[in-house]
Amino acid sequence: MEKKIKILFLTSLFGKMGGAEKNIYDIVLNIDRARFTPYVFCLKGGELVDDIRRKGIDSRIIDLDKIISLEGVRKGAGLYKFLKSEKIDIVVTYHHDADIWGGAIAMLAGVPAVVSSRRDLGYQLEKKHVWAYRALNRFYTRIISVSDAVKREIMRREWTPGGKIITVYNGVEIERYRQGAKGQGASLGIGRGKKVIGMLASLRPVKGHIHLVRAVAEVVRRNKDFQIVMVGYKDTDYYREVKEEIERLGLEDYFIFLGDRKDVPETLSSFDMMVLPSLSEGFSNAALEGMAAGKPVIATDCGGNPEAVIDNETGFLVPPADSHGLAGAILRLLDDAELGRRMGQSGERRVSRNFTLRNMIETNEDLFVYLARDKKRMNAGEAFQFGKTRLKKAAKLSLSGLFYYSGAYSVVKKKDPLPLVLAYHSINKVRLKPLEIEQEAGNFEKQVLFLKKNFYMLSLSEFLGCMNGGRAYPRNSVLMTFDDGYRDNYTNAFPVLKANGVPAAIFISTAPIETGEPLFFDALRYAVMSTSRHILDLTCFGLKKYLLEKSDEVSVAWVIREITQASKGMDNSRKSELTGFIYGRLGLDYEELKRKRLYLSWDEISEMAGGGIEFGSHTVTHPRLSALDPEVCSSELVNSKRIIEERTGRPVKTLAYPFGGKLEFNESVEKAAREAGYECAFSLCRGSNGFTMGRKMVDSSMTTRLNGEFSAPLFFTSLSLRGR
Repeated sequence: MEKKIKILFLTSLFGKMGGAEKNIYDIVLNIDRARFTPYVFCLKGGELVDDIRRKGIDSRIIDLDKIISLEGVRKGAGLYKFLKSEKIDIVVTYHHDADIWGGAIAMLAGVPAVVSSRRDLGYQLEKKHVWAYRALNRFYTRIISVSDAVKREIMRREWTPGGKIITVYNGVEIERYRQGAKGQGASLGIGRGKKVIGMLASLRPVKGHIHLVRAVAEVVRRNKDFQIVMVGYKDTDYYREVKEEIERLGLEDYFIFLGDRKDVPETLSSFDMMVLPSLSEGFSNAALEGMAAGKPVIATDCGGNPEAVIDNETGFLVPPADSHGLAGAILRLLDDAELGRRMGQSGERRVSRNFTLRNMIETNEDLFVYLARDKKRMNAGEAFQFGKTRLKKAAKLSLSGLFYYSGAYSVVKKKDPLPLVLAYHSINKVRLKPLEIEQEAGNFEKQVLFLKKNFYMLSLSEFLGCMNGGRAYPRNSVLMTFDDGYRDNYTNAFPVLKANGVPAAIFISTAPIETGEPLFFDALRYAVMSTSRHILDLTCFGLKKYLLEKSDEVSVAWVIREITQASKGMDNSRKSELTGFIYGRLGLDYEELKRKRLYLSWDEISEMAGGGIEFGSHTVTHPRLSALDPEVCSSELVNSKRIIEERTGRPVKTLAYPFGGKLEFNESVEKAAREAGYECAFSLCRGSNGFTMGRKMVDSSMTTRLNGEFSAPLFFTSLSLRGR
């Protein structure tokens, strides 16, 4: 039986149910106890400690007021001893005292993975806390942020690289809120026929209750038929301040304060809308609860709120501390019940897709497994690769400048009699630079202008004429080619090529164009870059469990490459099965990707063919040809050629092997290509018999500076010094 992973959740507070407390509570009570053993320690405790202890969780109160004290040292020694004796695998800390004190002790104790969980934007942090985090963050295995807004703030405030931080959203048990919505609602003492405006939040200044009070003073001038219901802990000085403001404005009849409630779903069923006027917010549980109950949500446009509430779709976003804007949003919903109903339905759908408790638990479970088993590779490997890439790029820029501006390039330029064949793919926004498949449209245009100025731009027909006729190629000639047939070749590349009179060739795979089914690589790339989930478990396909952290481009590109490499040995049926599994696991709609139409249409191909672009084959389904049975290989080559010729009315004489590496073709593949009627094939390396010509794949490492701008010296040097 596999050893259970022991996880200690260490928090500063665990008394009343706040955001961090709810996160811990939900995780420890719902985590798979067959695989994990959770513990909860808190510096200061309360009723929640006894609650989870009764439910079988080992929970303890450390009872520590000041972490920097002799008592802090003594209690720290006790925690150190516990971590060592129990052989804790992971420590997850919450709030700054537990982060700093507990995180440091866990590191000293040699706990394999130490994680800091951040639940807000740091509005309570002092300078000493910020500096402590700056020192400690490099030693945390990971930092979990509750939203991307929190992640960005940690990166800015604490000088922390994004690859260290992973966003895991809160989740709610949506069925509880649906059941609550079906009930009669709590008896709240509200007058018949009145609309109910609800707010769920402890009475603390950061929650902005007083701005709702001032907004109500505006609303009552136009509409008096409503009641405000405030739910949340109210034994605070701020509660008294809010009450005084209500009395000053003469609004006592409009407000009901319920205090803490255990029956939140039932209470929500009585609301007509939810209002969250926070001044700072990490990621609001209350917003998710309101949306899960099918209520429109009015929230402030701060922190993680825009990641939950979609403005004008699931509710409204207004600026923080803007009572006038808040009043306007409330009046819109009071005046238009149908709008509120539609927004509530949209919000419920959004929560059920993206923010369920099950999703949150599974994401945390997968992350904990990954941290417990793969810590070393994740830390050292990623940092090394990132630094290595940057150093190599800086060195290349320096050397290319020396080569270009010294005039040495002109000697190389005049000597080579062979044409240079360039291979491009997508001309679009670069979403993942290490994959080296995309070129920014603006930089591509600069490349075309540079090539036109410095080289003879060869067409595919001219290339074949020289090759077959034994004629010399024009001096300093370049042939531009594109693989896969992306639609951005038409929208972004074709206008530039046509305007400058530059010919090019595009090698297309026919199946995506005919059926709309994306190639496996594109489907995988889109899934990894679009999902909000962070773990992809493909062990059932004989692969690995992968961490997906989009801010760490090197790591994500490695994941895509490894899965793509594995797919090369699969037949189309197995690849289709893997694609469906990935989209289901990552919570994505595969049909949505198909609707995006990534590839050229035959009408666009026909237009481009009339404007200087020639077309060749890239097979039907983009397989690894060298791995196919001879009959299947022949079918891929023959049918793709036939389909293109039938659709365009033009002969197809050339082929580009999918993937392009030296393992993607062999003598048998070349023989099959000749028999299918091709005169020439292209790859990223030459064949041995003159039939397969080599190309250079153009990527950002050979075209751009560190800031992403086009570099003529780097581009020319990269073209000149690499073997043809």
